[in-house]
Amino acid sequence: MSNAHQQIQNLAETVRLIDADPNQGVATAAAALGLSYSSLYRLFRNLVGLSPKRYAGVMRYYRLVGALLADAPAGGLAQLAAIQGYFDQAHASRDFRRYTGIGQAEFRRHLNGIAKLMNTL
Repeated sequence: MSNAHQQIQNLAETVRLIDADPNQGVATAAAALGLSYSSLYRLFRNLVGLSPKRYAGVMRYYRLVGALLADAPAGGLAQLAAIQGYFDQAHASRDFRRYTGIGQAEFRRHLNGIAKLMNTL
């Protein structure tokens, strides 16, 4: 197997491991693949353009937004954040604002406004 093929396989397995558990550390993923932390970090950064940790954060945020769009559970935002792998609601709120530029409550208001507009058409 060529080196390039092996790198792609390692990358795919890293993505699978991170997607399965976004709170898993890079060192844990590297050990599972038999790579050093620095080798995995370099490989991921070179092929994806993000560090593995940043990728995990983006994917956790992506799942949070998907859950917000689908409807929050009865327990509210704190429970939703925990389900998506955040340690607390404040961490989820910081990520949300970092990636969208607005808070979750404002996002929901915009979403509700769009839904009302769609129902009147």
